[in-house]
Amino acid sequence: MNYTRTDLSPFEMINLYEKKYTPVLLDSCDLKTKLGESYNCKTNTNLRNIFTEEIIFNERNKLIINAILNSNYKKIVVIYGKEHYKGIVKELENLK
Repeated sequence: MNYTRTDLSPFEMINLYEKKYTPVLLDSCDLKTKLGESYNCKTNTNLRNIFTEEIIFNERNKLIINAILNSNYKKIVVIYGKEHYKGIVKELENLK
């Protein structure tokens, strides 16, 4: 069985964001919010929205689409989050 892990690490996602926009600066609210807790900080709402849309969805989807298009296999199984499929399928259909 052959498989390829095609994804970006959190470190790679942050680097992509910072290269495209600006360095991520955390404030005291960010630092007090524990992993897994609901995020209620108001100061970085726009940053969070851009990061989610541009990096978590768009950049990761581009990576997956390129892996699919450049694959030598006739059959491919993609296991990814449900919300990614909409964007991936849409982009692949646009290529027809």
